Amino acid sequence: MCAVDSSGARPRHRSLETATLTPTRPRGTRARRLAALAAILTACLAGPAAASATPPGAVASWGREAVRADTKTACIYTRNDLRLLRGFQRRVGRSFSCALVFNDAAPGWRGWIEPWVIVHPDPRFRWDEWVAATPGRRLVVTQALIPASVPADWRRRGARGEYDRYARALARRMVSAGLGDSIIRLGHEMNGT
Repeated sequence: MCAVDSSGARPRHRSLETATLTPTRPRGTRARRLAALAAILTACLAGPAAASATPPGAVASWGREAVRADTKTACIYTRNDLRLLRGFQRRVGRSFSCALVFNDAAPGWRGWIEPWVIVHPDPRFRWDEWVAATPGRRLVVTQALIPASVPADWRRRGARGEYDRYARALARRMVSAGLGDSIIRLGHEMNGT
């Protein structure tokens, strides 16, 4: 909001008695907000990592496996299609042991807890079989925070724990399909989609 008097000139001091409030958007406001958000996210993500960083080459304990702190894994997204993955691997001359898939279009809880990567009838989309075929492969599943069919008060219901059983069911289903080491990117859009 920017205060402007009736002549259109900006007053030196904003006063509600003498000024008419006219909504305006200063130039670059969106860009500044996005830059500020990027800086905050970078600080939030890098801050804890920098504070607890393990020296290069040192081994950090993470869950049940020891991982070198400076290792990285190339993870690939191929529009959820194994055929595209195989074609890309041939083209670049290397294989990938990590793949990213999206299960964020589930219309209801049934599709949310039974990810298509496990139940799809077309072998091109059976990522559980891809993981099982070679030890060390990992799947990153992008999962919507909630399915599309939840009621408008889903936040209140979720806070009360009404949806906990679905998260447990998804975890059990992933483990039973041999995908227990998968990474679930839950609510990746941060807006309920």
